[in-house]
Amino acid sequence: MAFTARINLPTHVKGDTFPLLDIYVGKRVLVNNVETEQPIDLTGAQIVLQVRPKVNSELVYLYLEVGDGLTLSAPHVGRFQIDEQIIDIPVGTHYYDIEITLSSGVRFTWFIGTWTITSDISHE
Repeated sequence: MAFTARINLPTHVKGDTFPLLDIYVGKRVLVNNVETEQPIDLTGAQIVLQVRPKVNSELVYLYLEVGDGLTLSAPHVGRFQIDEQIIDIPVGTHYYDIEITLSSGVRFTWFIGTWTITSDISHE
C-alpha cells in the first residue's frame, strides 16, 4: 500500500505545548502514463501514534489515537492532525511510529522515526 517514511519529529521541550501538526497521506499513481499524487481516503480509518523509549520496548510513553490526540481533519482528502497538546514525557531520544488501518482493513505504518525531548531551564 505505502512506503514507510523515516521522519524525525522536531525536538520538543518537556512539558511545553506541541503545536497542531497537519499530516497528508497520499500515494503516487500512474494515470495515462503520468505519475500523479492522489490522497488516500481516511474515512473511517483508525490511526495510532505511539512513542516508546526503545524500538522493541513494552513501555509506551505516549499513545494517541483518533478522538484522543489525533483528529481526522479532512479524511476524504487524506488529512489528519496531531492535535495541539502538552507533551510531558521523559527527556531523551525516543522512537515513534504512526500506524493507519483503513476501513477496508488494510494496515500500514506511515511514519517511523525518533523524537527528542529536552529539559527546559525555567521550572514552575
